[in-house]
Amino acid sequence: MDQNKTRQLLIDTAIGIMKERNSIHFSVRDITDRAGVNSSSVRYHFGSKEGLAVAAFEESVAPSLMKLAAICETPVSPEEKLSAYIEQVIDYMNVNPYTLLLLISVIGQLDKARAKKIYSDSLEEMVIVLTHIIEEGVKSGDFARVDPRLLYFSLCGACANLFASEPLHDYVFGEEMQPGQLISQHKRQISEIFLVGLRR
Repeated sequence: MDQNKTRQLLIDTAIGIMKERNSIHFSVRDITDRAGVNSSSVRYHFGSKEGLAVAAFEESVAPSLMKLAAICETPVSPEEKLSAYIEQVIDYMNVNPYTLLLLISVIGQLDKARAKKIYSDSLEEMVIVLTHIIEEGVKSGDFARVDPRLLYFSLCGACANLFASEPLHDYVFGEEMQPGQLISQHKRQISEIFLVGLRR
């Protein structure tokens, strides 16, 4: 198999297993057995299991980063931009509920230079976009001044907790709320909570 195809197959397999398990825990053997490739392929392409995990994160987050960046260019109010930002974060976490835990776990095992590069190549864009939205809202008089970096953590935590707690959904909601309805209501509620808190 072509080496580029093998590399992509390993990334796709890692993402698939984490989605299937809703967990960041996998072994090299899990990946290579599922992909049908030699166990040395992970070291050859990524250096380690952690390197594969980083590549899987970057692959999964890239499309959402492009969508988030595009929000800043849309000709709508800061409140509408923030709502669109929140919706995009929730959509991403709904499809990839494991990624924040994966990133935290991996970054904790890397040297600072490598960890900083991963942040700069991925999550920093999320913070930059949110900063632009908040600054625009402050300038227009719509938002109170807050630290966008702290807001990023508050917002991501609020968005992600629903998906991190998925095993509890049946007990909390029973059968009264279908998954699609749950996501839609989650988007509306999180948007309303943050917008009310930010309005001047």
